[in-house]
Amino acid sequence: MSQWRAKALELFPDMRPTIEAAESAGGLWIELAGRFKRYYSSLDGQEQKQSPNLIRAICLYAIWCTRSDSSTTREAAWIEFYEHVPRYAFRCKAPTYKRIIEDLVANIGLAEIEKSSSTFGTYMKPDQLKKFMADARLADRESQRRSRKR
Repeated sequence: MSQWRAKALELFPDMRPTIEAAESAGGLWIELAGRFKRYYSSLDGQEQKQSPNLIRAICLYAIWCTRSDSSTTREAAWIEFYEHVPRYAFRCKAPTYKRIIEDLVANIGLAEIEKSSSTFGTYMKPDQLKKFMADARLADRESQRRSRKR
């Protein structure tokens, strides 16, 4: 079994049939990107039906894929996650955009976001990338402030 598939089964046990049917890591990433978008589009004025654990698992899988020995596995995550998430976020309503940023900071961390800023910014205008990074830094500061209060 390929490493990308084994890791996906570990992180997404409820997606076994989809993972087993995927022809490639890229094919699986297309499915994950769709689930990511559906999760956040369901936040716009509706009761949340999916678990936020899905977003955490997608973020963890993205990090794992970008550190894979397989160039096709790395590329699939770069394209379907790191390049497209910011573009999607900017198309969302302000509260959803903010939630995406907060979830990215919580699940992959500011260091990973900063390290990957050139990929996050692939399809953004320079001012959008600047805003995206500033918003990530703000979300990180707010998260740290909240954790110090506990």
